[in-house]
Amino acid sequence: MEKVQLQYLGHSIFKIVTESGTVIYLDPFLEDNPECPIKLKDVDRADIVLVTHGAFDHMGDAIQLVKKTGALLISGPDVRVDAVSKGVLEEKCQLLVWGGEVDVLDVKIRSLKADHLSFFRSRDGYLCSIAMSFLITTRDHLRIYAVGDTSIFSDLQLFGQLYRPHIGLIPVGGFPGFFTELSPSEAVLAAQWLGVQMAIPIHFPAGQEEGETFRDLCGQMAPHIRVKIMKPGQEVSYRACDFQMGCEA
Repeated sequence: MEKVQLQYLGHSIFKIVTESGTVIYLDPFLEDNPECPIKLKDVDRADIVLVTHGAFDHMGDAIQLVKKTGALLISGPDVRVDAVSKGVLEEKCQLLVWGGEVDVLDVKIRSLKADHLSFFRSRDGYLCSIAMSFLITTRDHLRIYAVGDTSIFSDLQLFGQLYRPHIGLIPVGGFPGFFTELSPSEAVLAAQWLGVQMAIPIHFPAGQEEGETFRDLCGQMAPHIRVKIMKPGQEVSYRACDFQMGCEA
């Protein structure tokens, strides 16, 4: 059985390659991210680009990446409007809002609430809309929950009951110079509510302690959750089978 590859590219960026080889970039903040080991010029393929919200450290280089590769952009309405205004074809911009789900190639992408805001400058004005999280379900039913930026809110428990994600990409800190939306202790509660079996702490500066703090608190409060702290550029591979009792390889 093929595995899904997850490569962490710093801050909140992931490159995900599915069992069938579909390439997904999540929140591709490449060029101005000092922790990202690649730049836009290094990307030769993308099939799907996911943007949780329009902040500079999440939307990043999404529009340029879509133009370069012909990938499908999946985002909220404000990011879509900005992309179309900058020359991205409308058919390459898939709109999602909370609760919506689309089938693209071999994956299902569901938009769920993030308790946050999407607000950014676009041409001569500003655009504002919802921020999102994404539930990514692959061909062989591996479920990855990309939390995006959020504060703590109790619907995360409902999402865990409904969707039972295997892996959570969970923010535990903030971008340097900006406030933190989800502290390590709140992030542990979010992971518990979501019911993830593996948590990958993200959205904190490399070399700082938020990831280790999250891991230590998980060990105390939720020892059943495996925590994987990833360095920028590091790759891991998983199957849905890795999270199922009695599942054969």
